[in-house]
Amino acid sequence: MLSLSGTLRELLWSFAPAFTTPTFQNVLVLLVGAVMSPKDRTVSAMLRGAGFLVKKQYTTYHRVLSHRKWDMLLLAFVLASLAFALVPSDQPVVCVVDDTTVRRWGKKVYGKGCHRDPVRSTHKKLVHCFGHKWVVIAVLVSMPFTKRLWALPILELLYRPEDQEKAEGKRHCTCIDWARKGSAWLLRKFPSRRFILIGDGGYNSLVFVLWCSRHQDRLTLVGRFHKNAALYAPPAPRKKGERGRPRKKGKRLLSPQQEADQARKWTEVTVAWYGQTVKKVHYISKTALWYQVGHDPVPIRWVFVRYTDEKNRLKEECFFSTDVKMNPKQIIEHYVTRWNIETTFEEARAHLGLETLENYSENAVKRTVPALLGLFSLIAIWFHQEWHVNPNFQTTPWYRKKEPTFSDALVAIRLDLLHHTFFAPPEWKEGIHLIPPLLRNFLIQRLAQAA
Repeated sequence: MLSLSGTLRELLWSFAPAFTTPTFQNVLVLLVGAVMSPKDRTVSAMLRGAGFLVKKQYTTYHRVLSHRKWDMLLLAFVLASLAFALVPSDQPVVCVVDDTTVRRWGKKVYGKGCHRDPVRSTHKKLVHCFGHKWVVIAVLVSMPFTKRLWALPILELLYRPEDQEKAEGKRHCTCIDWARKGSAWLLRKFPSRRFILIGDGGYNSLVFVLWCSRHQDRLTLVGRFHKNAALYAPPAPRKKGERGRPRKKGKRLLSPQQEADQARKWTEVTVAWYGQTVKKVHYISKTALWYQVGHDPVPIRWVFVRYTDEKNRLKEECFFSTDVKMNPKQIIEHYVTRWNIETTFEEARAHLGLETLENYSENAVKRTVPALLGLFSLIAIWFHQEWHVNPNFQTTPWYRKKEPTFSDALVAIRLDLLHHTFFAPPEWKEGIHLIPPLLRNFLIQRLAQAA
């Protein structure tokens, strides 16, 4: 076992049952190397970051991702348990489901496909790229050092193109299918918790909404809604002696867009908005049955919102919830928090080298991205626990942050590793203490920031 601080040692030991003992020791070396690596997160870059901690042949560490046995679902369960522990047990766990494309190149890369590029695409221009599409479920956690909620990834599922799965004789799973499977896994593994799941417009399929509605005792889905959806009133009570199949729906109602066009009275409310700001919006909200041919109707509450953006342009959006008793203000504010997962994706790319991978085998592809996003959550959880002990973070005189970000958490864990791991051997410890304290602290800080 590496020489680690108490908090970090306890967190890492909780993942040990998912590995064999030799593999777990190798994983710890790669993890330290991934934290200390300055840019790329290839295995070679991790070994360079781990330095003298590498005591085996380099091929041994390369095979950790591609050949050794992992229990990925057990790792996800342990990570989710650590993240859920930050949410009070009497409150629902708010999760976000979204997909992201990790750009990859190479003819032999497993599962690679042509997907929409979320970074370069706009409403008017669609850009495609080659890579992997991952369906990610993240839990929103309140941190003691910031007003913004942090989205901590806990489960990542690889979407594969339809032609690849058909070639292997497998049934094609869409992103919505993976979201449903991930949600079912959460409900099964954590039977005592209630969940609020937030998704964007790609996850407002009636099939998924209907499935979430069937588990409404523990799961509520909030997302963007169709402005021209076919809505109906509840069916009229069945008359005595009436024959035939019971009606599933009543008369056709106006769509949210039609209701908004005819509405004369709007409710004004101040809601929490993007960028930790507040905003005044106007809304109308009603309950109805959403119905499509071939499916059962599902009861929802929809909210049509009007507001002006920073350029004083009128904007209209429509949201919904499978919990018809949820307050319209809560529906709006829940959906706004969805953007935190986009921040997580961006920080994982910038600071954890999410798109610098070079592996191509099936096992390595299925493990590397979940491992890096899991490392993001692990660092955030460690920083959350350490903050209660030492609620400070380093700032520069010319650029002072009001709140810590993930880069500060990464610097903090690097400092912890430098003190307790890299300078733990007696020959290193004696040498480092010969340096004057002011110069020593300066060098350690610069090393942690440059790593």
